Amino acid sequence: MRSRLTTADTQDPIIGTWILDPAKSRRTPGPEIRSAIRTYVAGPEGVVNTVKVAFVDGTTAYRQMTHKYNGQGVGGDPGETYAFERVDANTVTFKAKRAGAPMGEGMRTLSPDRKVLTVCFKYTDSNGVLHDNVGVYDKQET
Repeated sequence: MRSRLTTADTQDPIIGTWILDPAKSRRTPGPEIRSAIRTYVAGPEGVVNTVKVAFVDGTTAYRQMTHKYNGQGVGGDPGETYAFERVDANTVTFKAKRAGAPMGEGMRTLSPDRKVLTVCFKYTDSNGVLHDNVGVYDKQET
C-alpha cells in the first residue's frame, strides 16, 4: 500500500509532543486536570492526535483521532465527529457533532514562536451541560 503522507502533513508545525500547563488552563465546569499530554504525528490519512489525561480525582482519559483539514467529519468518541479546517499556518478551527447534531466548536492555535499550543473547546455534553475549556500546552523539546 502506498503512503499518502504529504509534505504539508510532515511539516505541520503541530507535529510533536505537548505538555499541559494546568496553571494556565481551565475546565468549566470541570473536572480539574492534573496532567495531560497531546502528541501529533504525521500519518497516512492526516495528522494523528493522541491525548492522555489524568484528572485530580484519579480517573484518566484517552482519545485518538486523525485530523484532516478538509472540513469533513472524522470520528472521535462513539457517535461523535469532528471537522477540522486550517485557518492559517498556526490556527485550526473545528466543529463537533454528536449523532449528526452540532454539539460544539473550538480552535487550536500555536503561538508565533510555535512553542505554546492553546486549545479552546466550547460544547454541550450529552446531559445538556455547557463546557468551556481552554488548555494551554508547552511543546516538549526533543
